[in-house]
Order: sequence, then structure tokens, then C-alpha cells
Amino acid sequence: LISVRNNLLDASNGGVGTSIGRRGIEPIPVSTFFDRNTAYKSGTGSDFYGVGLLTGSSHAARNNLVYAPNATAPSVINDSASLSILGGNTSNATTNPLFSSSSPVNPADFRLTSSSYGVGAASSLIRVFDDFFGDIRNWTVPDIGFDAFNTSSLPAAAGTTVVSER
Repeated sequence: LISVRNNLLDASNGGVGTSIGRRGIEPIPVSTFFDRNTAYKSGTGSDFYGVGLLTGSSHAARNNLVYAPNATAPSVINDSASLSILGGNTSNATTNPLFSSSSPVNPADFRLTSSSYGVGAASSLIRVFDDFFGDIRNWTVPDIGFDAFNTSSLPAAAGTTVVSER
């Protein structure tokens, strides 16, 4: 089991966001989870996808934000694997998610703004506790991508007291 989460995948200089596949003699991949990543490509060209599930089985791609404003026919997910679980991902890779910068370069430029379609759009069933910046994700109104616009505190387990370390 491999979990890839809370990553900023900038493919502006070419390539794709991220993918899982078999390149040679290594074992066929099974059960790789891509949760709450942001994939971006500023450049032009085709053959861009945010998450590629190329071979293997039982992979999942959930709550990923993909934006490629200048690419030709970009896709959010390239799913050639079997038994994949998909959900809560960006529906269109050319729709502007309204990052904090219109020309993002640094991780902070990719933060969501209050009017972003990614705010409150994630499935609450996938428990990723924090985001790329270490902010605690809101469990009742979660966001897609590597940044949590809606932040919260971790829920306390029954009969326990939460002590902040900050």
C-alpha cells in the first residue's frame, strides 16, 4: 500500500502530475492511493493528466485538484488500471480554481481562495488530517487539493482531553 497525499505536482516544464505504472521487471503495482494532491501545468502541449493509474489494480484517486489552463485537452485522471476508485476530483482540468495567485510559482501561490470551487468540495470519507502547510483540515467541510482553505482542529476521542502544543 502506497499513499501519495498533500503534494503539489508542478509539471509546468513538461510531463504529467504523477502516475503509477510498471516500467520493467518490478512487480505490478497494487493499492496506491492518491488523495488531496494539486497537479498544475502552466505550459502548452498535450498529453497532460493530473493523476495516472496506468497499470495494476485497486488504486484510488480522490479529492485531487488538477489545473492545466494552457494545455491541449488535458485530463484529470488517466485510468488504465483495473478496479480503480475515483471520486471528488476536479471535473475539468481547464476550469480556473482561483488560486491565491493568477500566475502561481511557489507553493503559497497555490493556496485556495474563498471563491475557489475546491473549497468544501471534497469527500469527508477520506481522512487526511492536515494539508501541505500543516494546517488541520476541516472534517465536516473538507477541501480538494493539497491546501485546506477550511481549517479546523482534530476531533477529540471520547473521554480524552485535547492539549494544544502551539
